Amino acid sequence: MGNSLMGDGVRFEEVRDALAPAWDVRRLYVDDTAYWDFYYAIRRLYAEGARYSVVAVFLTPRQLSLPGVRGDYFAYRLMLTSDIFRVARDTRLHRTEASNMFFASVSAFYGLRAEIRKVLLGRLMPGLPALMRLLTSNRAAPLADEQIYRGALVNLRAYSKLAASQNSRIILVLPPQ
Repeated sequence: MGNSLMGDGVRFEEVRDALAPAWDVRRLYVDDTAYWDFYYAIRRLYAEGARYSVVAVFLTPRQLSLPGVRGDYFAYRLMLTSDIFRVARDTRLHRTEASNMFFASVSAFYGLRAEIRKVLLGRLMPGLPALMRLLTSNRAAPLADEQIYRGALVNLRAYSKLAASQNSRIILVLPPQ
């Protein structure tokens, strides 16, 4: 599992074919996601009955250290509704954001409304993404290498503990940068 780096950078069919029939390989990738998105996605998959021998996570060390989630889309597609209080605590959500995520987790329209808006605006105004990149900047504060290392290590241990609770293993795959 991973984000767009996995979707764009991995020839999934070749990996699947090379490992078959000994391995039943599945893929989950969601653009613009990081550590917490997949931590809770793994929890959901296990809760829904998935039994994996190995879960390969395809993220950069920086993505393993990022503190947030992909908002309502995450809540609808990746999170168990019952995890809302854990997510709110772990990602330090404001109560309004947490309540939005709760509603997004139970409503397709609410969970996907930002995606619907993006598609509609993209069709109505094809040049809008380029204009928005010019008007906005990446507001994320840069992380020092030591912060990235510490955060990634702590989060990898949490992934490993979660997988071990289901008799599974986590493998970190570092994408080329």
